[in-house]
Amino acid sequence: MQEQTNSSPSARNDSARFHRAPAVPRTLGTIDIETDIRVRLLCRVIDKTVTGVIVEDVPQVPVGSVPAPQLEVMLEPDVLASLKRDDIVRIFTRVLPLESGFELRGEIVQDASGLDLDIYKKVFQKSA
Repeated sequence: MQEQTNSSPSARNDSARFHRAPAVPRTLGTIDIETDIRVRLLCRVIDKTVTGVIVEDVPQVPVGSVPAPQLEVMLEPDVLASLKRDDIVRIFTRVLPLESGFELRGEIVQDASGLDLDIYKKVFQKSA
């Protein structure tokens, strides 16, 4: 018996229409609202709000002589409930430009507490 596949032109076009932009690795201070659509952040949860979490970079990456920034990432309530202060997480976010600044809308949150930060720093610094 021969296997049938759906190779109609409309089936091929449907899959091509829904291309998701990759989440590029960034620090909080290097997010560019002109070019970044999705970003991937390694961060520490500093505080929780009603709609999201306040995070800072891990490892701390100061911008010049200014301390590393802290930003809010908006999250779904069930994801927000699972996080606590000082959690180390990798967050895949959507960057949404606003009239002044931008908003980060979290899509995926991964526990990164087991990550060896020394090795991460070596790899990250070499690829930057």
